[in-house]
Amino acid sequence: MKKKGFKGHLIFATVCVVTLVCALNFVLYSAAYKSQSEQIYDKITKSVEASLQKKVEQQAIALSHILSQQAFNPLYHYNVSETLHLLQTNLSQPNVEVIQIIDQEGLIFHDGTPDIVSFGLPHKKPELIEQVLTTGGTIKRHEDNLLLVAAPIAEQDNFIGVVYLELNKHSLINEVNNSAQQLSTLGQLDSERMNRWQLLFSGVGLICGIAMAYSVASSFANPITQIIKQLKQTRDGRFEPIEQSAPYQELDSLVDAFNEMQHSVSKHNDHIQHMAFHDQLTGLPNRFRFIQLVDDHIAQNQDQLLALLFIDLDDFKFVNDNYGHHVGDDVIKQVCARLNRLLDEPLLAPHKDKVLLSRVGGDEFILMVPYTRDIRITAIADTVLKAIIEPLDLQRFKLSCNASLGIACYPDFGTDADTLCRNAELAMFEQKQKGKNAYSIYTREMDKAVEERLYIEQELRKAMDDLSQFELWYQPKFDIKSRSINGAEALVRWNHPTQGYIGPDKFIPVAESTDLILTLGEHLIHLAAKQASIWRQEYGQHFYIALNLSPRQLHRQNLSQLFKEVLATYELPGSSLHVEVTETLLLSDSAKIKTVLSDLRNLGLKVWLDDFGTGYSSLSYLQEYQFDGVKIDRSFIFCLSPENENTSLIEAILSIAESMGMNSVAEGIETEHQLALLNQLGCKLGQGYLISRPLPVEEFDKSNETITELA
Repeated sequence: MKKKGFKGHLIFATVCVVTLVCALNFVLYSAAYKSQSEQIYDKITKSVEASLQKKVEQQAIALSHILSQQAFNPLYHYNVSETLHLLQTNLSQPNVEVIQIIDQEGLIFHDGTPDIVSFGLPHKKPELIEQVLTTGGTIKRHEDNLLLVAAPIAEQDNFIGVVYLELNKHSLINEVNNSAQQLSTLGQLDSERMNRWQLLFSGVGLICGIAMAYSVASSFANPITQIIKQLKQTRDGRFEPIEQSAPYQELDSLVDAFNEMQHSVSKHNDHIQHMAFHDQLTGLPNRFRFIQLVDDHIAQNQDQLLALLFIDLDDFKFVNDNYGHHVGDDVIKQVCARLNRLLDEPLLAPHKDKVLLSRVGGDEFILMVPYTRDIRITAIADTVLKAIIEPLDLQRFKLSCNASLGIACYPDFGTDADTLCRNAELAMFEQKQKGKNAYSIYTREMDKAVEERLYIEQELRKAMDDLSQFELWYQPKFDIKSRSINGAEALVRWNHPTQGYIGPDKFIPVAESTDLILTLGEHLIHLAAKQASIWRQEYGQHFYIALNLSPRQLHRQNLSQLFKEVLATYELPGSSLHVEVTETLLLSDSAKIKTVLSDLRNLGLKVWLDDFGTGYSSLSYLQEYQFDGVKIDRSFIFCLSPENENTSLIEAILSIAESMGMNSVAEGIETEHQLALLNQLGCKLGQGYLISRPLPVEEFDKSNETITELA
């Protein structure tokens, strides 16, 4: 047999070595490629999932912060209708399943349904609510396919409740699954193409094969690496597309799909950002964004004088309740348009590009105006009030709108936006107490009023453990003709252990703005009933005691059950207790109020309308609520004097009451002349300093003996 030559052996050996190397290279490289691809695709899937999940969390947290700010005033003032409007507006957003407002006690204040089916019920996540109320921070939690977010409703560390949201993650899960499916399909296509390339390169030498494999691997890895890089930037909020194209159609498709996803996420993020920082109705910056912009302006223009005008529309709740929220929204938009047009006024035009306008609440705006020493801020305030007071054209009718303004100036009364806003708001509240449709400029004394209110609230909370500090003083109600005492109105007095007697005008508004009025009110009802049982034995079975009811008692307390128990405890008929409500109390949730008052009348209690003639629609309330009597406001009685005997308005009230079968009481009688005129007009009952001031029990008994002797 002829031996093979060296050349043949070398060729054979080289062929064997090259074949073996190529085969090993093919097997090992395929396995390595598969492992690397799986790791890369897994990273992409996890990055996409993390990015989308963060997007949903950002949306939920942003929405919770918006609702936390917007729900403060409605929850604080127990405004059910505005809260309903706020929740229904946001429940229509994508992915939002549940929005609930929870009060400080962990009870559901509103669930976004018209009937508030879960009102007053404990929340299903009490530990989550408790954690938010304790820490004051926003908490998010993932459970199954839901994202739960709870955020405090607070202002100036005044925590009054929690906003709770549930967002479904169906769209997130679907996007992640779609991305994973797409990546899996592309990975399979890539693997098949890689195998074909490897078979082609197997016939080439080891060096060429390695080089070619490296080149192919690089061509596959670079686009995927770029995608991973861009996903990391997406996580940081930068949504930039991949500009370079991939060498293969499948990778091109992957890059295109990624760029489309980036574009979609970017648009959605921009929308969320706009929602988080702007009012949806007017498009104006919200309070959070406004504070950012003002702080930025101050940082860049520290020597520029600024004025913040806090604008609150007067009686806007009346518009919503009586004309509907669609009319209220129209009013807000028209007022916004007018405020924007003010930028062309001579006072504002020089700084037009620096003026900022924000809507910070349902009926509240803030205007930031740069100014110079030669411009009077009061002139700007007058211009704003004049623009708002012009009648609004609401298609079917015209409506006049007033506003109360509070003004705080930089740098005199604040060097940052938050302080300026707070001080301007304090000035606005001060003006509302003085009188509406005007303005007040912030002064340091207003801080003292806030401190006093906080002190009163703290002391009230302490006093709930010692209710004996609260006393009832009684002012007689008498027959005008005979001056005989028929009953008395119970008026609360607070005998503070160190401060002495604190006037009801100081602590009643604070108690009514919190749930303290519920505890205090129940205590006072028991005191009045106990005293009524004593005095009915002394003065006759006709004697009665009248109590004033607060809005919070009517809304939050089971008054019919409470009075039923009290009457049974002291063995009293219902007619021994009268209750008085004001017209302003009737402006909200009329169905609820009507039911409560009807239940009280069914127990035999007499229901009176207090301060009659000072509200909006007194006659309509008389017809709707079927009161037993009306109290003629003291302002009408005060005007009666020998120089002014115009009694036409009082005559009209007495005539209306008589025609509807109701009694009437004239309060605030201070002179014999007033008493004589009221007697001539046929008014039967009276109340006022002429007969007696409010007195404690012991002095009331003595005073009654004196009055009886004089009669």
